[in-house]
Amino acid sequence: MSEGVGGKAALHVYKQPRSGLYLVAAYFPGTANLAEAFENANRLERSKILRIEKFVAKEGTLVLALKERCEFYGLIENYGIHILTPYVMDGGCRIFCVYGNSEDLEKYIDNLEAYYGKNCVSVKKMSIFECLRSQMRDNIALFVLSTLTEREREVLLRAYRLGYLSPRRKTSLRELSLEVGLAKPTTSIMVGKALRKLVQRVFETAT
Repeated sequence: MSEGVGGKAALHVYKQPRSGLYLVAAYFPGTANLAEAFENANRLERSKILRIEKFVAKEGTLVLALKERCEFYGLIENYGIHILTPYVMDGGCRIFCVYGNSEDLEKYIDNLEAYYGKNCVSVKKMSIFECLRSQMRDNIALFVLSTLTEREREVLLRAYRLGYLSPRRKTSLRELSLEVGLAKPTTSIMVGKALRKLVQRVFETAT
C-alpha cells in the first residue's frame, strides 16, 4: 500500500484476531488524488489488498484497505516489539517509533535492514517521551495543514522559508511572487487566506 503514497499520510494498522487479516486506515490531507494510486489492479495484487474503500471529505481522504498479509507488521510481530500509531508516511517512506527490550529491537532492526535494504533504513535512538512528542507533532501538523490546498501549502511554505513571514521580512512580496509564479496581489491574498485557515483550524480543534 505504501507504494501508492506520494505525499504525507497518517496510517493505522489493525490485525483482526480471528481471521488474521490486516485493516489499514490511511488519512490523506486534502483531496483524494493520492488515494487513486491504490486502485490500480496490479498494485493491489502485489500489495495483497483484498478490498479497498475511500471516503472523501473537505478535510481530507480516508482510505480503508483489507490486506491478507502485511510484511511490515509481520516483522514487528515476529520480534515482540511495539509500534506507536498512527505513524506517518511521507513520500513513500515510513516514519515510525517502535519500543521493546534492547535485544529484541536489535534483532528487529537487523531483519528490517535485511528485508528492505540497509540503505533504505535509518535508525535513531530516542526515549519513549521523545518518540511520543515527535509522533504527536507530526500527526497534529498533518491534521492542521489538511485545511490548505496543495497550492496554498506550497506558497505558504515558500513564504516561510524565504523569511516573508518573519517579524522583519527577509524577502519582499515582489520576490516571493516571482518565486511562486503569481502576481503580487494574488500572492498576498493567498498567503493571508492560508494563514487565516490555519488559525481557524487550530482554534476549532482547541475548542
